[in-house]
Amino acid sequence: METGCDKEKVKRTSLSIKDKLKIIEQIKASESATNLAVKFKVTRQAINRIKRSESKILATKNVLTNCDGSLTKKKYKAAEDSLLDRKLYEWFKQRRSMGLVVTGVILKKKALQFNNRLGGKENFVASDGWLTCFKLRHGIKEKVIHGEKLSANVVGSEIFKEKMKNLREVTGIDLKYIYNCDETALY
Repeated sequence: METGCDKEKVKRTSLSIKDKLKIIEQIKASESATNLAVKFKVTRQAINRIKRSESKILATKNVLTNCDGSLTKKKYKAAEDSLLDRKLYEWFKQRRSMGLVVTGVILKKKALQFNNRLGGKENFVASDGWLTCFKLRHGIKEKVIHGEKLSANVVGSEIFKEKMKNLREVTGIDLKYIYNCDETALY
């Protein structure tokens, strides 16, 4: 008689957090561990381990959803100092939303500042390894911000518009003779 958990028949796969959450839901809906093992191609022991660690998996889900993380991750390692981690990530999101560039060096300096302010560990070192783990935890990718939008001088452009309006009135130049050209298009 074949069961869904014959070790030779089961291909060992690592489940994402999203899959583990589906398994938890189906366990609550009275699905058997054997059927779930077959369905998700894991051993029955893996299903039981997921059942036992339900609270940890739900806590991980909460952390990832609050930090805009991906539930498709297969592993998640929580930060040692979660308060520092949360505050730094909030600061990072604020800076990025303002269109400011945040480099790894800036993140490490800010982490040290936050650690001191929050009374964190005295031996905390914002190393390259720590930075890599921080980026992985929060799904931060290094992206180059392109374009002139972020570096535009809003006040200067308003002054320029006013000067152009005055120049048009004084000289009588028609709008069809005024244009703007950059490396991408003619306006």
